[in-house]
Amino acid sequence: MAQEKYDVKQMSSASYGLPTNCALGYDSAIPLAVRLSNSGIFAHSAPWSVADQGVRNVSHGCINMPPDAVQWFYDTFSYGDIVQVTGASTPLAPDDGDWNIPWEQWLKGSALT
Repeated sequence: MAQEKYDVKQMSSASYGLPTNCALGYDSAIPLAVRLSNSGIFAHSAPWSVADQGVRNVSHGCINMPPDAVQWFYDTFSYGDIVQVTGASTPLAPDDGDWNIPWEQWLKGSALT
């Protein structure tokens, strides 16, 4: 679900334990970021990885999008809108945000059943 929207979001690898001064570390202002999980997964603009998007994984866990596509996403989705992500190798945990369990399971009344 779209939880928060930022015109620019400061993101740092230190937020998940990777120091910003190591080879894969970063501390960057990221444009057009939409939070999708409590653990910090965002869909955001990633012009630096357009050539790799849909070809290989070059993300630190977020959904990297080309600037034109993310502009549409940012303008179209609002707080509370459901976002279904497919093709990810690791599903979100049921307690990592809202609506992270299958609809049929939610209808039963418990994420534990």
